[in-house]
Amino acid sequence: MRVFIACIANFRTGGVEVLHQLAEQLMMRNIDTYLLYFDKEFSMNDPVPSVYQKYGAKVVDEYLDAEDSVFIVPESMLSVRNWCVKGKIVVWWLSIDNAWQIDSKEFAKEDIIHFAQSYYAKKYLMDKFRIESHYLSDYISSSITGYADGNRENSKRENICFYNPQKGYERVSELIARTNGRFLWVPLEGMEPEQMAQRLCTGKVYIDLGNHPGKDRIPREAAYCGCCVITNRKGSAEYAEDVPIPEEYKISDEEDYETIINQIEYVMKNYDTVKEQYYPYIEKIKQEKKIFGNEVEEAVGILQRAIPQKKREEKDTDTVIRYLQMMNCQLDNIKSLNQGLEGDIKAGRYMEGIHHLLNEDIAYRELTREVWELMRYLAE
Repeated sequence: MRVFIACIANFRTGGVEVLHQLAEQLMMRNIDTYLLYFDKEFSMNDPVPSVYQKYGAKVVDEYLDAEDSVFIVPESMLSVRNWCVKGKIVVWWLSIDNAWQIDSKEFAKEDIIHFAQSYYAKKYLMDKFRIESHYLSDYISSSITGYADGNRENSKRENICFYNPQKGYERVSELIARTNGRFLWVPLEGMEPEQMAQRLCTGKVYIDLGNHPGKDRIPREAAYCGCCVITNRKGSAEYAEDVPIPEEYKISDEEDYETIINQIEYVMKNYDTVKEQYYPYIEKIKQEKKIFGNEVEEAVGILQRAIPQKKREEKDTDTVIRYLQMMNCQLDNIKSLNQGLEGDIKAGRYMEGIHHLLNEDIAYRELTREVWELMRYLAE
């Protein structure tokens, strides 16, 4: 079994990160796993955002369709699912609201496996389409949890209310205007994970009045860093299985601004008492990575049972050797080009060096093509 995970290149979101997290977990179980970047507007030399490189994912730009291939497609990228003809298609519902053209008849097919990141997604699939799904959640970055574990209880807190400017800003902007400087409003944007943790450990409240298409990360990050989270009741925020904060901090009427403001001020004035109500949420978040590992283990079993056992077929040895010889020729060519490049650099011939690099890029592409042709031949 080999697994391909559809992903967008050079893009940072919670959904993209969990795709890298899954790839890491599968590789830890010695399963050939590749992130398949189908977006053509990127360089294969560096498609992975630096913050996700720690997951060590292997990257390809081509799907190898074979009976023992698994193609995992997030719900927001369903347009590429038709690439999978011979293999097993898996839809991973990281959200519901962001899904691409849901067709109840097509997605209820028995040969499609469904994973759900949230209770909201799992319930929606069953209620709307009678689709059974398996839990496959996620966990927040160790850069967040590592900093928060050492600073959550010791940080000096200010009367700060954090918010995500990409979600529910129309409501939040009204709150900001009505508070007239009674406390500080701080948007969460443009920060690396550890910077995010450092910032969150300085405030008391995080409010999210946007949609909650899946089990969102920022509310969990904020809670883990010691902020008291206030949400509406949209999407996953409706369910305690996904957002287990005290019910009194889930807002039913988003336009009752004065009540919301009073609630925020109450939390700020009584922070040391109110924060204790969020300890169970913190403990649940702390267990997420372990739970995710267990879910991946179960998912592997589901996939292996769904993949037909391949009969051993004899391959033409001469054909395999021919591919290997072509690959060796390309490797020798690359080595020669590198030596020429080294000579150019030492002699200060930089334009000639660029010429060597261009030829080397062509050689690498040809080598990659030959590797994939051999892989395809062996997989047939």
